Amino acid sequence: IFAAGLLPSAQAGTISGGSALLSPTGHAQLESWLGQGPVNLTNIFTLQPGLDGDDFHAAADGVGRTFSLMLVGNGTDQWLVGGYNPQSWDSLNHWHETPNDVDRVAFVFNMTSGSVFRQIPTSYILPSQGEKQTFNSALHGPAFGEGGDLWVTGDLLHAYSWLFSYGDPAMQGLSLIDGAIPEPLPSM
Repeated sequence: IFAAGLLPSAQAGTISGGSALLSPTGHAQLESWLGQGPVNLTNIFTLQPGLDGDDFHAAADGVGRTFSLMLVGNGTDQWLVGGYNPQSWDSLNHWHETPNDVDRVAFVFNMTSGSVFRQIPTSYILPSQGEKQTFNSALHGPAFGEGGDLWVTGDLLHAYSWLFSYGDPAMQGLSLIDGAIPEPLPSM
């Protein structure tokens, strides 16, 4: 998990604390999707054996805006996926809701395929579809969107994706990870 801090536009962004997952090219891609110029990132959480949702939230709650980045696989293939949360995470077991388009600036992404999925705007036939930005609970890792657009289980060992609040509504029900129709939502 990376906390994001804006830099003056003359500087290139850096990653304090390093990252085994985020290359300079990937960092540039995140900056491009964010659209606010160069961004310094600080690695505030790296998964280690035995850590869980409580540990994630101890590191990320109240920090401000963050990028979550994870390598997920199915035993054969791997994908680098994640999300941008413009609000601070918390552990209060509730949704961060964004009823207005001006606040719908979160996104989820598949860096492996170069795909970004932004919150669905209110102009869609169901204006509230993109409203649920993140779910905040120590029983989960990063959790984006009402459909489980990108959710990480509390043990931080499994990720799930079922597009609903993010992306093109025509892709609803597909996984941002591999583009397939996912298995039923696992118990979290």
